[in-house]
Amino acid sequence: AEGDKLILECSVDARPEQVTYQWLLGGQEIKEAAGAVEMVIDVTRDLHQKSVSCLARNSLGQSSAEYKLDVKYGPRFVDDDDSDGAVTGQAGDRIILQCQVDSNPAPQYRWIKDGDVFEIVGTGPVLSFILSPASEAVYTCQALATGYDPLAKQIQVTMLGPPVMSETEVAQYGAVGDTVQVHCETRSSPDIAAFVWKFNGEELDKMSPALSIVESRSGN
Repeated sequence: AEGDKLILECSVDARPEQVTYQWLLGGQEIKEAAGAVEMVIDVTRDLHQKSVSCLARNSLGQSSAEYKLDVKYGPRFVDDDDSDGAVTGQAGDRIILQCQVDSNPAPQYRWIKDGDVFEIVGTGPVLSFILSPASEAVYTCQALATGYDPLAKQIQVTMLGPPVMSETEVAQYGAVGDTVQVHCETRSSPDIAAFVWKFNGEELDKMSPALSIVESRSGN
């Protein structure tokens, strides 16, 4: 497994017994191991599937043995980017989300929508869908490899469009002389540039001493 020290021995029976040894890793000679019967390797994932060869020679000829390395290692994003991401698009666009992970054993993928573990929407490294109000969500890619902690990455998918009012017709009441609060809650991407308030069709003056307009934002 990754992080281990691997000890390889090249044991031969030869006559005459004067034997010289040569070690190769991935076809390249390891000069530091020249003449040694044993070789120690610090195992890393880069050595997976590489071959290690031992050549033994005496005055009458040579013999060789080859080992194929099978290195076990946990999942890691191929692009080394484990940060969360964001994708935007128009209604009807095809959205393609990538989650490329390298591990041995090979990873299993699971895409979850809006944190609902019971709503698995994909099982591969690529998730593709058509953007709509129903598919606008936070998608989590989970990569699982047996024997290792799972790897996860979130991608926020947002549909661009005009502002949408949360409530379009709400009755609000107050007595004469009371201070009345009127709420206007919207959701939009890109961000809303400005709010315009009207009364009986006429735009209200934000500088009027009779009014106090407070705007606040939430989210990204």
